Amino acid sequence: MRIDVYLLVYLVFSSLAQAELQFELHKGVRGGMPISVQHGVNHAKLTQTAESIAAVVINDLEMSGRFNMITSQLGDSKQVIKRQGADHIVKLDVGTLGAYDTLECRVIPLHVEDKVDVVSKTFQFTDDEIRDVSHACSDFVYDYTMGMPGTFSSKLAYVLVDYKDNGHHEYQLEISDADGQRPKPLLKSKQPILSPRWSPDGRQLAYVSFEGNRSRILIHDIMTGQRQTVSEFSGVNSAPAWSPDGKKMAIVLSKDQAVNLYLLDLATSELTQLTQGRSLDTEPDFSPDGETIVFTSNRQGGVQLFQYHLASQRIERLTFDGKFNARGSFAPDGQSIVHLHKGDDGFAIARLLLDNRRIEVLTKSKNDQSPSFSPNSQAIVYATQYGRKGMLSILSVDGQVNIRLPAKVGHVQEPAWSPNDIF
Repeated sequence: MRIDVYLLVYLVFSSLAQAELQFELHKGVRGGMPISVQHGVNHAKLTQTAESIAAVVINDLEMSGRFNMITSQLGDSKQVIKRQGADHIVKLDVGTLGAYDTLECRVIPLHVEDKVDVVSKTFQFTDDEIRDVSHACSDFVYDYTMGMPGTFSSKLAYVLVDYKDNGHHEYQLEISDADGQRPKPLLKSKQPILSPRWSPDGRQLAYVSFEGNRSRILIHDIMTGQRQTVSEFSGVNSAPAWSPDGKKMAIVLSKDQAVNLYLLDLATSELTQLTQGRSLDTEPDFSPDGETIVFTSNRQGGVQLFQYHLASQRIERLTFDGKFNARGSFAPDGQSIVHLHKGDDGFAIARLLLDNRRIEVLTKSKNDQSPSFSPNSQAIVYATQYGRKGMLSILSVDGQVNIRLPAKVGHVQEPAWSPNDIF
């Protein structure tokens, strides 16, 4: 069931030099799983570390919208916590092992017999990895309690735009944790930055830059900051999409006047034209098995989603409901495609179910754009507008959880969700 009263939680992050995203939970699951988080240490000097880890884990679970956090005191027994309504206890025990600190993350079920085995996982970490190990613990808890992988260790990429009164706008490509913290600027430019896409291993971003007043497709190494231009033909160079093995990239070019799809071999730079003709073919995305590419085209009049089969070169139309369906992106599980759908009330985010070709409209705003699936296929991040502010929003595919991520300064757009377990 959907919650009737909006729960608004603000976490304002501290760095003013970077894009500060505020996490606002606007809709969560009514009757979410009751859970309590406790922490302990084997040495007093680790108390602050344990408190920091507990704070991140609590925030992760709460912001997922799937849990009801039960407050408990250190030393409370399982019986006391159970009487407070908790179904599970998460125990965070921080210690040391040689040069590393350790975190044992235990999940204790309270709704079954006491003899049940407690599940646990131990992590080693250094001082600068506290948030990383916290997110990993949250993923472990989510996986055990929800029966599916968590996404707390994943990253978001997005473009921050500062619109100036004189018309000279500023663009900044950033990445952050999935909760919006630890924003890291990768590129600042006076020219637009479009279509950031994560490589399958999460170590690189491809994007379109208009530096030098012409479009180029670049690959940006996250760790080293090195950039490589992979396409700078005359005319349009746009919409890069990685193949699942990371060896090829589908791109959109107009070097022969018409706008068509091409396949670029990243090792050899060999270019293969996929679509032909005078129609506008754009916004490709590979299926998880690498056998097909979904793309946007006006080849049959209106703007619709089509699918290109790489082996047979066959093209089939996917969408028929509505006059406009564009910017398709496969779910990592391959069962659906999220896309931009225009109905009577304006643009919305929709999901095409591939087993029956039925379209589910997921949002009601008139200004939703650029959807991208979470790595577990259970949520979608997209760009939207609230009032006059461009921001990101995260919506679960069942519609029960909705989160906004506005920036304190500027407008956030062009989001892309990374794979899990990157770096």
